Amino acid sequence: MEQMEDFSETVQETAKASFSLTLSNIISNVSLAIATLVIGALLGASSYGLYSLAIATPTFLTSVVDFGLAFSLLNFCSKLSSKGSKDDSFSYLFNASFITLAVAILATFTSIFFSSYIASNIINRPEASILVALASISILFGAIVNLLTYFFVGVGESRRAAISQATLGIVKGIAQIILVVLGLSALGAILGHVLGTMFAAVVSILALFKLNSKVSVKLNLSKLKEMLSYGFPIYISTFITSFVSQYQAYLIGNFSTNFSAGNYKMALNFLILVSMVATPITIALVPAFSKVNSEKYASVYEALTKYTSLVILPVSIAVIIFSREGVELLLGEGYSQASFFLSLMTLIYLLVPIGSLTVYSFINGIGKTKISLILNMLNAFLFILLARAFMISYGITGMIVASLFASLISLIVAIVYLKAKYNVIFNSFWALKIYFASSISVAVTILLLWFTNLSGNLVRLVVGGSIFFASFLTLIPLFGILSSKDLELFKKLTSDRRFLLVLMLILKYEERLVNIQEKIRHRLLCLNS
Repeated sequence: MEQMEDFSETVQETAKASFSLTLSNIISNVSLAIATLVIGALLGASSYGLYSLAIATPTFLTSVVDFGLAFSLLNFCSKLSSKGSKDDSFSYLFNASFITLAVAILATFTSIFFSSYIASNIINRPEASILVALASISILFGAIVNLLTYFFVGVGESRRAAISQATLGIVKGIAQIILVVLGLSALGAILGHVLGTMFAAVVSILALFKLNSKVSVKLNLSKLKEMLSYGFPIYISTFITSFVSQYQAYLIGNFSTNFSAGNYKMALNFLILVSMVATPITIALVPAFSKVNSEKYASVYEALTKYTSLVILPVSIAVIIFSREGVELLLGEGYSQASFFLSLMTLIYLLVPIGSLTVYSFINGIGKTKISLILNMLNAFLFILLARAFMISYGITGMIVASLFASLISLIVAIVYLKAKYNVIFNSFWALKIYFASSISVAVTILLLWFTNLSGNLVRLVVGGSIFFASFLTLIPLFGILSSKDLELFKKLTSDRRFLLVLMLILKYEERLVNIQEKIRHRLLCLNS
């Protein structure tokens, strides 16, 4: 019980932040998913592929205009908030905003000015020059949303960040549907993207003003230096990651068709089913690790890896095994490659039990951002080394495989580093058990679907999904993956959220199974003694 007390508070704080962001991501992504299905059906794979290529460069620029200051805000504001110094956080915000907004404005006008060059030479679609120019308007608004999202999470106001994210998804989704239905085609999708980002930026600014804290409007060079010292390695890491995404767009634009590009983009949209849960957790883990004393690194790391896996792994497996049914149900057979791309890309989330999400959050959370930079450079180097050859030989499938290989190697290096430097490692015995439970659940699901010979994508999706999750939830307590201590913690996390009726029912079910498992274990021990 002593170990549980060590990290219980940290886990609860992490869950609170990630819960708000996850809920907003669900609202946002449901809206975007509906819009994606409608505009995807109306535009077709080729026009949708053109839209996805047109927003690639503006999206890249949006992610690199803050020099890592957004991530610095998350770290420093989290520490200040825990000490009750929220007003000081606003001083950091002003200094970060001064630099970020200046660079974002410059990037916006630069992207508009060079839109013809980007369309002709980067994405190899000269006809998309006006689309690139219009999408560039979102750079400034996107930078504002990103900066304030990290700030709100850092000061413990994750619900404000959640409202902003939800606004982005809802407005963007509705605007895109209306404009595409009106006949504006890919242009309407671009305009909807810009409108959604703009509204989200306005909502974020209004939410900031409602905090009613005194804001220091004086540029402080010492604070800027402190923030850049921490955040710049992360910025370079983000730049490299974004460059890799831009390089992917270049490869797709030059070695693939609009049809395949549209299928790939649609697969990325379906991957949101996993990332809308994974991304908020990853963001929330950074301030969690930044508050932990070094003697508790191992226990907190192991606990957060475990709880993250219990959420992410079953969702990822469900997406993989039901990708075809989901894509065909919602889009028909027009996106024939999307389900395969989706299953292949989701494989990376199967590494969550060995730390694929927690390892980088831990490194950044304890301030070792230069190590994070080295790992990202390794990932990017391996991908760039392999991607072009794989793309030419095997198309988009080859590019995805190159990305998976690069991510796996960099993860292995990160795990070795944490073990050698901090004696922090995932629990291999527990990881094997959750993989085993997942494998049995998959086998049971596939066999039952095969024996029943169910037809219809909706029926297979509902019945198969129910069988899989029921099997998984039954096996994790019986295999000792969940304990009574874990359930006590989960009850604390959900005690003030009465509307989560389904979650409460699941916890009661898990509690009964845990009690059965512990009774059986106790009787076996008595027999052996």
